[in-house]
Order: sequence, then C-alpha cells, then structure tokens
Amino acid sequence: MWRRLIPILLLVASVAVACGDDESVFDQGGVTTTTSPGAGEETTTTGAQTSTTEAATTTEATTTLGGGEQAMADQIAADLVAEGGDTGLPLDEASAQCLGSQIVGTFGVARLQELDAAAGGEGDLGAALELMTPEEQATLMEVILNGAGGQAPCVDVEALVVDSLTESGLSAGSAECVAGALTEGTVLQDLLGSMVTGADGEGEMDPEVMTQMLTVLMTCLTPEELAEMGEIDLGS
Repeated sequence: MWRRLIPILLLVASVAVACGDDESVFDQGGVTTTTSPGAGEETTTTGAQTSTTEAATTTEATTTLGGGEQAMADQIAADLVAEGGDTGLPLDEASAQCLGSQIVGTFGVARLQELDAAAGGEGDLGAALELMTPEEQATLMEVILNGAGGQAPCVDVEALVVDSLTESGLSAGSAECVAGALTEGTVLQDLLGSMVTGADGEGEMDPEVMTQMLTVLMTCLTPEELAEMGEIDLGS
C-alpha cells in the first residue's frame, strides 16, 4: 500500500513528468509572451470540472493566450490527460486545458523554452522543473493549489486526493484527514521540491520531508491502515 500512496499523494508530480515522452511542448517556434489580446488572438474559456463522491464542482477560468502560447498549453493539456490514466491521477480535458493555460500564462513561453534548452531540448518538463529556482517551484505549486492570474484553481486537489486515497483502500475519514493536512500546509510543496531536486538524481525523498509525510499518515490513519502499509520504522 505504501508504494501506491506515494504517487497518489504526489499529485503535482504528474505535472512534472507528463510531457516527457511525446513531441516537445516547448518547441512552438520562439513565441514571446503577451499580456493582453491583440489582433487575431482569442480569449479561451474552459470549464474545469472535478468530482468527489459527494458532489461535483465546476471552475470557470478565462485565459487570454496568443497562438503559440495556446499551442503549448494545448500540448501540455493533452499530455496531462494521457499521462493521468497511466499514473492513476486522471484529469478531465477541461481541467487539463485550464491547468496548461495557467502554467503557460504564469511562466511564459520564453522561460519554458529557456528551461527546456538548459535541460537538453528534449521537451521533458520534468527535467526542466529540476532547473527551476525554488521560487519557481513554489509558484508552480501555488498555481496548482490556488490558481493563477486571479483565476480559481483548475483542479480540486483536495477532492482528487480524497478520491484517490479511498480508491486505494483508506476510509473516507482517514483520506479526508490526509488530504486536508497536505493542502493546508506546505507538505505538497516540500514534496515537490524534494522529488525534483533529489540528491541522488532519482527523485528520492529527503529524510526531513519523509518525516513530514509520515507524521501526516501517522496522525490520520488508523492502526489497521498503518499496518497495511508494511514495515515502516515509525520511530518507536
């Protein structure tokens, strides 16, 4: 169960690896960013819809992107949808499109292309994330959890984590406790930083971050659920 919990809790990691295998999402022809719509540019409205076992919520987000920016956002969205099914963290097309647009709108095509070039020009967003500054990594987490540009978040992260954890066998109460602790504190941000800057180059979690994660699990999970996680040194 432990091996299944980590990729579920690391929702944000799906953004880091989503674009690694297909055509470069950065290779859109040297487009520069724009701050307002000009001739030939369109305002794109996407409705991001996420559901829980109790209710469905809809987030309406309006993002103005130029042609090249929109092409990049579309490619990121397509890869997020495709990778989501494989990782067990599915995103619907509207949510993925919304998130892709917010990522491009926040960092800009020029910066994303710069990161990609420094990472070897393979179009691997995960490799590019390793080269982001800590401030940029924190900004990415802020976009995912709280939205960008005055827009609401595209994905209800807490609800998605609850759904994923309950599907993995946790009780609803335990799942809600874990999701609340992750989204209200800095654990997810710390996990992202640890995964993309792992000292061994393999995305291993920093011991301090692992302690944070275990603290959340030990606080929220029942003894029976903890026992199902296998042999973990709980410091007793």
